[in-house]
Amino acid sequence: MTIINPPEVRLPLSLQISPEAPYHQSQSTVLYQLWDALRKLGTSSSTIINDTDFTESFVVACSDETSGLAAGTAKASFRMPYDFTITDIRAAVNTAPTGTTLLTVDVGKNGTSILSTKLTFDAGEVTTTTAVAQRVITDTAVVDDDLIRFDIISVGNSVAGAGLKVSITGFAT
Repeated sequence: MTIINPPEVRLPLSLQISPEAPYHQSQSTVLYQLWDALRKLGTSSSTIINDTDFTESFVVACSDETSGLAAGTAKASFRMPYDFTITDIRAAVNTAPTGTTLLTVDVGKNGTSILSTKLTFDAGEVTTTTAVAQRVITDTAVVDDDLIRFDIISVGNSVAGAGLKVSITGFAT
C-alpha cells in the first residue's frame, strides 16, 4: 500500500476553482499533473492512468485549400518537438480526387518512409479512413528533432484533389 504524504502532492488549483479563474488549466493538463504526482509517489501508473491516455494530434496542411494537388516531395515538413509514439496517421482533402489514378501520400522520418502501405484516397473520397487499402505504419517511434516530411506520390488523373491535410496521432514518450 502506498502512503501519500500530503505535502508532496500539489493538485492544480483548477480542480478547486471555476473555469473563469485566471489559472484555469485544460482537463488534459490537470489529468497529466495528477498522473505525474501519483507516478512520482511510486503508484503504479498502469492501474490508474497510462501514457496512452494522453493522445494528441499534429495536423499538417500540405497544400492550400483550393488549388489542384501536384505530385512531389516535401510538400510540407516539420521537426518533432519531443519524443512521440505514433498510433495513427490519416489524411483528408477538401476536394476529392477522381480518375483511375489514386491520390497517394507518403510520410517519412529523416528521409525514410514510415509507411509500408501509403495513405490512399479512393476515387471520389475525401478521407483515407474509408480507403480500401489502409495505411500500414512500420515505424511508430519518433524522437525529438526528427524531420517529418510529407510527399505526394500521385494525384487523381481526372481531378487531382485539393486542400490536403495529414494528421499524425499518438502520445508523448
